[in-house]
Amino acid sequence: MKWLQVLSLATTYISVVLSETIAQIQGNKFQSPLNGQSVTVTGVVTAKAPGRGFFLDDGSSSDPEISSGLHIYITANITVSVNQTVTLNGTVLEYRPSSKPNDLYATRITNPTIITAGAPPRQLTDLDVGPDGYLSIPNGGNRVTANTTLQPSLNGLDLWESLEGQLVTIPQPIAAGLNSLDSNNSNTGFWVYGQGWNVTSKNSRGGLTITIGPDGKPDANPQAILIRRPLDITTSGVGLPSVALGTTLNDITGIVYYSDGHFSVLPLTAPVVTSVASGFARPTNITSNSSSTMISFGNYNVNNLAPNESTRLSAIADHIVNYLKTPDIVFLQEIQDNSGPIDDGTVSGNITLANLVNAITRVGNVTYASIEIAPNNNQDGGLPGGNIRQAYLLSPFRPAGTVSGTANDSVQLNTTGILNYNPGRIDPMNTDWSKSRKPLVAQWQTIPDNKTLFTINVHMANKGRSSTNWGEARPPINGNVAQRQAQIKLVATFVQSILKVDPNANILVGGDFNEYSQAREVFKSLVDAPLTEAVPLSEVEHYSHVFYQNCGALDHVFASKALVDCRTGVTFEHVHVNTWATNATTRELRISDHDPSVGLINLC
Repeated sequence: MKWLQVLSLATTYISVVLSETIAQIQGNKFQSPLNGQSVTVTGVVTAKAPGRGFFLDDGSSSDPEISSGLHIYITANITVSVNQTVTLNGTVLEYRPSSKPNDLYATRITNPTIITAGAPPRQLTDLDVGPDGYLSIPNGGNRVTANTTLQPSLNGLDLWESLEGQLVTIPQPIAAGLNSLDSNNSNTGFWVYGQGWNVTSKNSRGGLTITIGPDGKPDANPQAILIRRPLDITTSGVGLPSVALGTTLNDITGIVYYSDGHFSVLPLTAPVVTSVASGFARPTNITSNSSSTMISFGNYNVNNLAPNESTRLSAIADHIVNYLKTPDIVFLQEIQDNSGPIDDGTVSGNITLANLVNAITRVGNVTYASIEIAPNNNQDGGLPGGNIRQAYLLSPFRPAGTVSGTANDSVQLNTTGILNYNPGRIDPMNTDWSKSRKPLVAQWQTIPDNKTLFTINVHMANKGRSSTNWGEARPPINGNVAQRQAQIKLVATFVQSILKVDPNANILVGGDFNEYSQAREVFKSLVDAPLTEAVPLSEVEHYSHVFYQNCGALDHVFASKALVDCRTGVTFEHVHVNTWATNATTRELRISDHDPSVGLINLC
């Protein structure tokens, strides 16, 4: 009798709602055509997500633009079981948090009322996202325009939207990035792509590098997908494994899900590592000889290095000595002041630099001198109180004449080719440098030949307030890009002022630009100066940083024509001591989020 009452109520309710397939609810656009409407839907439970509800699939879609999976959102205890057929009423909702206006909307059913739940009429199978099946596509399409209809064969974002809510299997996945860690160093996810997928920018470690695609536009590898914590973690107690770049895993089966600005797969059970990329980073073979006109240089963002971090100081010293082979000049970024992160008004970083120099001497019996200009307190961005700045380490050189500038002094070149301040900062009071590091310029003379080299050490405005590549903003928001472009123009103008006095000047501009070289308009003024970027022999090996699924280069070196044309030109490579780290289970075990770089120039 009780069942008859429920059935009667359900029959009455069905008369005022739509009975729809999941494909009709999902539609072939980014938002459901039935958003806000009450519906009745039937499907097989493919997965349960405690605290978030469960997922249905009715197999109703044969259209590659439309998903047949759907998220049923409910926070109460779930009374259904996987593989049950469920009929329910609910309201279609396109949801995104008000705090994340750049996210896409995620389609879900809210306030569900289950009418019936029984054995499945058939067994649904997961969709193999592999090279020979329905989704041989994941391809290099990475630019999503404001299209009215999903185009999964062209755009990566559309591809994953067309699979929202579906159960899929990723065959023999390969890690394209490192573990994402929360504030407690808890593993929250990592990025993968499937074995056999059509990836076009795979590097030697197994990562995916941002490159220029066949159409002449940047390819940001939208094939890769985020793997989040397994759905059974509360019952199994088994979370995600630690991975590194190039780690391979067993097949991952799970639900395609959207949250926090990303499409992801929620695995049914914890993935299992099958192999880890072997070998640590290789030391460079790029070294200078006894000639004073052959100069090796290094570049390293040392990630908020404080004076009392003995473990990191020793590790960075090891990298400089044993992997970069003690370059003649080292460009450093993110050197903190003598009190580290304590916001006490200290600005000098001479103790931090001295501790690093001493650590290098202990490792390699090499003695560097160091040069910095202390910034004004809390005016150059970064961690409050840390006062990060650029600095140089130098071995066989001497600064050319004049006195060191202060934080507010503007460096200029006089008509005789000598800097008024050495080192000095470029136009430090210009508002384009607001809350950002000012470039550190130095003029060097070789010993004993007195050849002159100008260096400009940069650390441009960060990418704060960027959106993800999987958000609603098209193109994605590239945080502070206008400020970085303006900063690079200021550097280019200074370079041109040197070349106006001496067209054959030896100029090296290096550091953390906080921008990928594929953002060509941002770098245009430097290229027009004219300077040439030093790059590795292979485009896919041009990376010093891993962010989400992408390997990319934020750290760059540009050289003047005199250096490019002298003898063998400019030799350059990144040394992957950090991006290749296989023990990246906590932030502390990776010395920096940037790889160092090393190169070689000749002075003619």
